[in-house]
Amino acid sequence: MSSFVHLCWISVSVFLYGVETFALNISTQNQLPNVTVAQEEEDRGWESLFLQLRASLPSFSQPIRPYTLLTTTEHYQYLFSLELRKAAARHRRKLETQAAGIDFGSLSSDVASSVRSWLVSSATCELDYQWMDLGPAFWPRWLRQTDCEASDGTKSCSFPIGMKCARAQTTHINILAWHCMEIRDGTIKCLWRQVPYPVVTACNCSCK
Repeated sequence: MSSFVHLCWISVSVFLYGVETFALNISTQNQLPNVTVAQEEEDRGWESLFLQLRASLPSFSQPIRPYTLLTTTEHYQYLFSLELRKAAARHRRKLETQAAGIDFGSLSSDVASSVRSWLVSSATCELDYQWMDLGPAFWPRWLRQTDCEASDGTKSCSFPIGMKCARAQTTHINILAWHCMEIRDGTIKCLWRQVPYPVVTACNCSCK
């Protein structure tokens, strides 16, 4: 029993260290990259020319009203299919029941509860997201790109390890892209065109 308790404390220590490392990585990722002043001025100059060209076009080629995109975690739950939501809820309840049946011996109730919560969350696949700047040629310019957490294969969602969080469902939203083409008389015609943009809406623990 003492070796089992010792193993649990090691797991908690590793978990806390992982949380600290994850927070540090997120903090680092949120920092803007260092770029030279010349590069920034070049980017601003290109955008200025692009916007001036777009503004000089006839009214029928001006930007139309952008699509309303979902931008919060609460909103994304409505993109899940009903079957996937029910399956995910059943899977989580099963994990919670199994974790509740584990006897942690002499551990305090608070520590045991934390370990159980960690076990459940470790076996649950959630969605991660980051905001992407697509540039002025797209409308809306900023989109929230979603993917399964640790989809690069560095995290296992099973014990023993082997299973990974995989995309269970994707959908597409329409955004606008600025498209230019040369017509027969040599002039350039530009207009906004609808293009599909993929969005991951659900993940599950899979062998693939």
